[in-house]
Amino acid sequence: MNYDRDALNQGGRNLSITPGMNVYDANGDKVGSVQEYNPQANMMVVEKGFIFTRDLFIPISAISRSSADELYLNLTKDDLKDERFAFPPTSTEEYTSGMVNRTDVAERGSQLGAPQGKVSEDRDINVPVVEEELSVDKQRRETGRVQVHTNTVEEQQSVNIPVTREHVEVERVPVDKELPVDQINVQNMQNRDIVMPVMGEEVVAEKRPVVKEEIRIHKEPVTETERVSDTVRKERVNIEGLDEQGNPVDKRANPNPDINP
Repeated sequence: MNYDRDALNQGGRNLSITPGMNVYDANGDKVGSVQEYNPQANMMVVEKGFIFTRDLFIPISAISRSSADELYLNLTKDDLKDERFAFPPTSTEEYTSGMVNRTDVAERGSQLGAPQGKVSEDRDINVPVVEEELSVDKQRRETGRVQVHTNTVEEQQSVNIPVTREHVEVERVPVDKELPVDQINVQNMQNRDIVMPVMGEEVVAEKRPVVKEEIRIHKEPVTETERVSDTVRKERVNIEGLDEQGNPVDKRANPNPDINP
């Protein structure tokens, strides 16, 4: 199938249809986007979206107007729920034979876009009863952030440590006996210095980093139930004109139905 931009002359209008164009119904509500376009069959396939659970096969004759990237139909979303748009047609007449003439419907006083009953050959009437259903989905999003910040502070710290130093004591001891003269070195009797080292321990302080503790942050999913409420619409069916046995009631015989004869 050719996906290039094709020009189609439809009722005097040049329509340019390409896959990806947004499609809107007669009320301006988005139906979906064009997935395929078949100019030979005068039909396009609109991919399913949030409202429709299946792809739609829509005839080109249902397009009322177009713009650069948008197509507008002369049908409503309720019209497109008909089964004839759920499958590819065997002929173009299959579409057009069942399409609703919106002018005739307005003249009959019917509501535009309301589901129409289908009459089969055995004269049975199928009336679709429509109701809205609440569809809820989940999506992940960020609900908050945990931020860990470290701040450096200074404080005074004192440590007691023992140190050892040499203490010098000078003691004078008298000599009781005299040394012989030959043992006395006369040459030593002169000025001299005697040096004796005095040792001691000195405190040397240094700082080093030490890991005292760890901060561990753990995420754990917690499942809880949230209640989602919204208003949905439902159709209620009231049958008039039949009695309890299913027989037609002639209102001409009893013009006031609230008063039994």
